[in-house]
Amino acid sequence: MATNIQATLATAKRRTVANLRTKAHLDGWVLERQATSFANEGAWSNIDSDVTPLERRTWGSWSLLGFWCSDALNAQGWEGPSAIIAAGLTWREAIYLSFMSITGGMVDAIPLMLNGAIGAHYHIPYPIVARASFGYYLSRFAVVTRMATALFWHAIQS
Repeated sequence: MATNIQATLATAKRRTVANLRTKAHLDGWVLERQATSFANEGAWSNIDSDVTPLERRTWGSWSLLGFWCSDALNAQGWEGPSAIIAAGLTWREAIYLSFMSITGGMVDAIPLMLNGAIGAHYHIPYPIVARASFGYYLSRFAVVTRMATALFWHAIQS
């Protein structure tokens, strides 16, 4: 058992070292061109830009509900009321402020749902939807802005 694990780890180490050696030069970072299912050959498209095919649509209603419920039940949702009580307010005031926070979250959810509706209905990824508003080149700014926002948000959550 131990030798099997050691052999597996040694193989993984060799693959990682070989992969890192290929990344030592700029040519190692160039990805192979993926075939697209809709665009003509040579067009600015790849498989990630296409509409999500049926076999890759794995999220159903329960998956989405579970995702949003898990996002709502995060550490900040629990530490908000406790911080209010620690600041000296009563538990009634903490409950009132928590409900106000929930109401604000619902108000924020409306434009978020409208922003994601086109992707949910037509199964188009966000970078493609951003091209409709910003154009091909400026949509990269929108994608990088969204990436930076997500980076900070996930850093706050963890």
